[in-house]
Amino acid sequence: MINYNGNLLDRNQNGLSFANRAFRYGDGIFESMRMVNGKIPLLDLHIDRLLRGMKALRTEMPAHFNSDFFREEIEKITLGQFLDLRIRLSVFRTEGGLYTPTDNRPGFLIECTASSGSFPHNEKGISLTFYDEVRISDNHTYNRLAGVKSANALPYVLAAQHARTYGFTESFLFNTREEVAETQASNYYLWDGEKLLTPSLKTGCVAGVMREFLLQNIPNQGMKINEIDSPQPKDIFNAKGILLTNAVQGVLWVRKVDFIEYDKPTCFEAVYQILSELT
Repeated sequence: MINYNGNLLDRNQNGLSFANRAFRYGDGIFESMRMVNGKIPLLDLHIDRLLRGMKALRTEMPAHFNSDFFREEIEKITLGQFLDLRIRLSVFRTEGGLYTPTDNRPGFLIECTASSGSFPHNEKGISLTFYDEVRISDNHTYNRLAGVKSANALPYVLAAQHARTYGFTESFLFNTREEVAETQASNYYLWDGEKLLTPSLKTGCVAGVMREFLLQNIPNQGMKINEIDSPQPKDIFNAKGILLTNAVQGVLWVRKVDFIEYDKPTCFEAVYQILSELT
């Protein structure tokens, strides 16, 4: 089942019209979440980011759009069962108009697919390469859409296609200042042997929910984490180890970037344990 504006529909039913603005113009945002045993880790952070995205897109923001509302709408699909799911929550402007909207009210769609229980433990590491044919916008100067998980995700689609074509798991993306901002599906962290370093939001990287959680909580575990404003490829090649995080996979460690091999960072198990406690 899917939940379209509060109504349960069979997944094979035609719920969205051809005039949907997310389809026509990428006029929408989305959140990818994980449900473990009926609970959604960091749901409040997801909804906070969703609301920030709605504000950036200048859609109306109904007072009832909060964590409790969306939890109830998700539970309509799960029917109160304790499930392990991957959830996609999409919010889009109500259809009407061409580039100029005629209706700023939001609609939403909730989709669920089966998932494993706890975050996977990445044993072998993954491989990355660089994708530089399309750049994302940086936020060193004012950029209203920086950090937003937009329905217009073409740079990430093309980066993912590039990685698959050349036999890698993911690709790093550059911004317009030639800084390495993020990967196609994750925020990344460089381990220098003492602390983790992650690109700041000035690079234009997505404001990841796991990223925000780690920035808040790693210092409480006796570890250090800092943001960096202008990460370069040389910083990646000089790192002692590399981690990736997102809200669905948790934390992954990087075994190879192009032809450079890396050991599993000594901090990987500690970060994995922090995230595992969420589930």
